[in-house]
Amino acid sequence: MRLRLVCAALAAATFAYVGPSAAGAATGDELRAFLAFVPATPAPPRRISVDYFDLRVAAAITVKRGLEALTPMGRRANIPYFGHMLGRAAAWKRTAGFMLEEIGALGTAGFPPDTVHFFRLAPAVRLEALTAVWRARGFRETPSAAAPIWGRGEPRKMDVSKVDADDPFGGALGRSSFILPALPFLAEAFAPEPLIAAKQAQAAGGLAARPDVAALLAALDRGGGSLLQAMLLPEPADSMTADHAPIAYSALLFADVEYSDHAEAQLLLAFADCAAARAAETAIAQGWDTQHPAIRVYRPTWAAHKGAPCVLTGRVTAPGTAGARQFANPAYRILVDAWVRRDLTSLVIRAPR
Repeated sequence: MRLRLVCAALAAATFAYVGPSAAGAATGDELRAFLAFVPATPAPPRRISVDYFDLRVAAAITVKRGLEALTPMGRRANIPYFGHMLGRAAAWKRTAGFMLEEIGALGTAGFPPDTVHFFRLAPAVRLEALTAVWRARGFRETPSAAAPIWGRGEPRKMDVSKVDADDPFGGALGRSSFILPALPFLAEAFAPEPLIAAKQAQAAGGLAARPDVAALLAALDRGGGSLLQAMLLPEPADSMTADHAPIAYSALLFADVEYSDHAEAQLLLAFADCAAARAAETAIAQGWDTQHPAIRVYRPTWAAHKGAPCVLTGRVTAPGTAGARQFANPAYRILVDAWVRRDLTSLVIRAPR
C-alpha cells in the first residue's frame, strides 16, 4: 500500500513553506550514501530498483516533523514497502528502537525476497539503545565475517504466530528479520546474505561508484534544488523490457526535486557518449507523441551533459511554491507509475546493433 493510501485516512492540512535548502546536503549526497550499500552489479534476477525518500527534505518543505511532515504530500510520496508501515510509526520506539522523527531518509533496494530496507538515523541514535530493544524483541547477534548482524527467526521463514503489525521489521507478515547496524545506517532484510552483500558493496563504493550512476548523480547535483525522492534503475533493460534486449542507455534515474518557486520531475539517462544521447532524444520525442494522454501531457524538456558517460536529462516543471501547489508534483508520480506498469514505452530505445 502506498503512502497516499495511508494519508488519505488522515486529516488534510495546509502548511507554510520554507525553502528545502534547510535540509542541508547537496542534491544527491544522501542518495549517494544509500547507493554505496547496493552492489554495483546486481545479482539475478536483475530487475531491481532502488527507491529513496528523504524525510528531512519533506520536513523542510512542510515545516512539520514525522508523519505530519508527510501527510500534506501524501499523493506525492511514492514509498514502496514503507507506506503500509507509517500508520504504525508511533510504536516504532518500542518495536524497533527508534522513532519516525529520528529517520533522516529511507529506501529499499533489491528484488523480493532479498529486498533490503535502509534507514538513515539521526546522529543522536545510539547502537546500545537499539540493541537493547532488539534483544527484548527476540533478536540475537549472529557471527559474520563481513559485519555483526542481528537476527530473529530462520532465514526466509514465516511464522504467523509472530505477526505484530507494530513491528517494522517484517512484523506485519510474521517473517524472519536480520539487521545490519552501520550507523547512521541500518539495513534490514529477510535473510543475512543480502546484508553481507551490502556491507561488501560499501567497501568498494557500491552503485554510487559505478561510472554511469556516478554520472547521473553528478548531473542531478548540477541542477541544484533538494531531492525529495528518487527511483534508480541500474539495469533498465531487465526492468523495462520483457525480452531483456539491450537498450541504448545503461542506467535510469527518476528524481523529484524541490526548488523555492517550483518542483521538477527529472528523468536522467546515462549513455556511453553524447552522439547516442542525441539520437535517443530524437527517438524519445517521437515516441512521446504516442503515449497515453495522461502521460503525454508531462512532456520533458531535454538537455545533454557532455562527458563519457553522457547524461541526457529531461525536466517536467510544476510551477509555484510548494504551498501554492499543495505540495504536489504530479509528473513524478505519473511517470514512475507508468514505468512500473511498463507503459512508458517512449523510453524503450533499442541499442544499435
